[in-house]
Amino acid sequence: MEERTLNFAEKSVQVLTLEELERSYHENLPTGDPVGGIYHFALIQQVLEAFEQRGLKPGRMDIPQVLPQSLALFECLNEQII
Repeated sequence: MEERTLNFAEKSVQVLTLEELERSYHENLPTGDPVGGIYHFALIQQVLEAFEQRGLKPGRMDIPQVLPQSLALFECLNEQII
């Protein structure tokens, strides 16, 4: 994949692939642990794996349609992580 330089001064919102997000700066606490306990790319990977395990295909939906389903999925993932 071709590397590119992001310029947030020109465009404050950038679209990244999961691979680009994984290569980006990792915010860590002074202890070296990820802020919030998990990196964004790792959380997204876990969600995608959970979708795949349940035979679901990720896609785009309106927020009102996604919210109840997402909350249930995140609760399930949260139980597995903790």
